Amino acid sequence: MARLPAGNITAQFPALAGPAPKDLALTGGTGIYRSIGGDGTLVEFGNGKGRLTLHALSLVSRGGGA
Repeated sequence: MARLPAGNITAQFPALAGPAPKDLALTGGTGIYRSIGGDGTLVEFGNGKGRLTLHALSLVSRGGGA
């Protein structure tokens, strides 16, 4: 989970040990992120440090009918 000032973003990824990049699926969140989707990558450097890259999409319908 990523905690941001306007809410949280949740993600799922396989729990694999090691520094190899891990693919993430953004699965929703809270606050303004409650309708979020997308993907990302987590690279762990060790000692609680790493790099998180997110590609977020709004999954809110913009109208136009179904």
